[in-house]
Order: sequence, then structure tokens, then C-alpha cells
Amino acid sequence: MCPEYGATVGFFPVDRRTVDYLRQTGRDEHYCKRVESYLKANKMFVEYGNPKYKTAYTQAVELGLCTQPYTKTSLSPGSRVVTKYLEASGLLPYLQKLGFHIAGYGCMTCIGNSGPLDEDVSKAIEQVLSQIT
Repeated sequence: MCPEYGATVGFFPVDRRTVDYLRQTGRDEHYCKRVESYLKANKMFVEYGNPKYKTAYTQAVELGLCTQPYTKTSLSPGSRVVTKYLEASGLLPYLQKLGFHIAGYGCMTCIGNSGPLDEDVSKAIEQVLSQIT
């Protein structure tokens, strides 16, 4: 869920379950295979059990991926189950290296409960708003 990381909207790669959903909702097999082939060819299809994806995430952190100081990095999963998934996958330590620590569960930072904006960000917003109102 995108609210778990404070976003209003999120885009997720397509996986097998997505294609299964297409089948379950009446799309014919030819259509499902065509969609899957297209997405795979364009590197938009993910097989979450494939260890190469985890490697890409962890390598990004090891190669110096970092967050900007103005990025809020609290992490509010929808439930403790999500934390267990992150722990089991081995990704939680990498999120923590980026500053994303579990702040609690449910609707927290996604509804504005994360404190004030960075002062420079707030000033930039005010400047833009003053030009359009």
C-alpha cells in the first residue's frame, strides 16, 4: 500500500498474481499471455521470489543510495505482518540504513502525522502558492 510509505498514490510492478487476476476476471488466455509477454519484454514484470530483485535493492544501498535531508523517512506499515515480511525478506536493515524506521502501524505519516515540513521545503511551497493565488 502506498500510504505505508507516506504517498498518496503508488505504482507497483505487475507480477503473476496480477495476470492471474486478469484470468479470473474473464480475460482470455491469449490476452493474458500477450500482456505478460509485453510487460516482461519492457522489464515491467516482477517475480518477487527471484533473489535478483533483492540483490538490486541491497546493492543500491551498498553503492551509496541515500535519502535527501528533506525527505521524511518514517515507515508506518499497515500492520505488524508487513514488518514480518520485511524482516523475513532481509530488506528491513537496508530500509533502516536509509533512515526508514518503523514509527508505528496504520495511518500515521500518510495522513500528515509526521511533524512539520523541512523549513526550505515549506518556504518553496509558500513561494509557489503566492504566485498562483
